[in-house]
Amino acid sequence: MKGKDPYNEGIKYKDIFKSGDKRPSGAPKQGFLSGDFPKRDEYTNNMRTEQLRETLKRENKIHQLIRAKTANLETSEQSLKTYGMRKVNLFDLVFRMPQPSFRLKRDDRQGKFFYMAERRKQQQEDSGNVKKKRPDEGKRWVSVGLPNGKEFEVLVESNKIIATKRPSTAHI
Repeated sequence: MKGKDPYNEGIKYKDIFKSGDKRPSGAPKQGFLSGDFPKRDEYTNNMRTEQLRETLKRENKIHQLIRAKTANLETSEQSLKTYGMRKVNLFDLVFRMPQPSFRLKRDDRQGKFFYMAERRKQQQEDSGNVKKKRPDEGKRWVSVGLPNGKEFEVLVESNKIIATKRPSTAHI
């Protein structure tokens, strides 16, 4: 029994169909140098178990490769945590694009200056030199709706007193 697979040797089968032929009628001959070489003998359990073993081995190799790659990723994240380094968000720059300006005929503003300003803001936030903006304490135009359905635009001062009503001929 040395060198033989006890599992294969234990399977007893008879490769004959009802008609007495080794293959069903119309079945193509399979074997060496044929197009379906991996199928070997289509009608035996032994060959099917061998094919299953081969596919399981291939799948196992793929799973091992994936596990090796993910193990490296986990160790790099753990190393960042141990050294106290700040995680850099690496996301697509598409989401940091400036809002389009519909007032311009052509919206081709230089992105370089926008991103320079964004980096400057980020550096100031990191260093703690950010000053909070106070709410605008000047006059503001506010839209007011009355119960009868009319809407007006009025100028409201900082102490919440209505200064004037915007004339109906004024357009923004």
